[in-house]
This record gives sequence, structure tokens and C-alpha cells, in this order.
Amino acid sequence: MMDCTKLHAPTVDTWAEEKAAAKRARADKRNANAQRKATRAAEAIGELWATAEWSGTRLDVNANVLLGSSLLGAPARWLAFNNTGTAPCDPDRGFELSELRAVKRALRSWLDVGEVQAWFELGKLHLRWRGGLGGLDLWLKLVPAHLDAFQVVLPAREEREAS
Repeated sequence: MMDCTKLHAPTVDTWAEEKAAAKRARADKRNANAQRKATRAAEAIGELWATAEWSGTRLDVNANVLLGSSLLGAPARWLAFNNTGTAPCDPDRGFELSELRAVKRALRSWLDVGEVQAWFELGKLHLRWRGGLGGLDLWLKLVPAHLDAFQVVLPAREEREAS
């Protein structure tokens, strides 16, 4: 026969500590994942900035970088485009990342993203493909003040000409 006096259930304190430790581990994992995504997105922003070129009043950007998984994986709901001077965007305007992801999915289903030209001009992101036979213009929206946005600083004309 088994002696029931030697069996003991974990105490409530032990169970609560284990639950709290598991919760902290999940939060640490989420934070590390968000940090990794933010680093990759920051690198993509650097590449976007380095390849951006002014052409008259518009700022040409690399569509592969703009619609790439590194930038669209930013750990925020919005991607805000700001500028440091005379750039083609108003401050604190941008896109919901879900909107850009939907554009990427739609384009990818029947078109190679490498065929897409992208540029900012007059508060819009212009996307053109097949020599201008197809296109999409996206207005930059005001980013709600209560939401976090991943900031993309577009180069001003003076900065690009100086570098």
C-alpha cells in the first residue's frame, strides 16, 4: 500500500513562481525577436537611403528594398516617412505596414518586384511597372499620434548632393 503522507503537491507559491518565470521567458523572447526585426529594418533603411536618388522634384527609391521583407518586418504597425529638409514628404506621414504587405503580395502574384520603379513625390509613393503600363499611387497618411511608428528618414536634396 502506498503511503499518502509522502506525496505532496507543489505549493501555490512554487506554481506562481514557475508561471511568472515562463511569462518572463516569453516576454524576453518577444523582445529579442522585436529587436532583431528592428535591426534588420534599420539596415534596410540605410540601404534605402544609400540608393535613393533625386530626379527633379522626386526622390527615386529602390522598390526591392522598400517592399523587402526586412523593412516590412519592422516591429511596428506603421512605417513613417520623415525628412531632414526639403524632401518630398510631410513629417509624420506614412503607411500601415499591412497596406504595404498587401501591395507586395498583389505585385508578387503576377509581377517580379524587380520590375517595379518606386519614388516619392508630393506626398505620395508612386509605383510603376512594365514601362508605366501599370501603376499605383499611395497617399502618405498621417500617422496617429498614439501609435508607435518605425521611422524612415528620407534624404533631403542638399544632403544627397553633399554626400
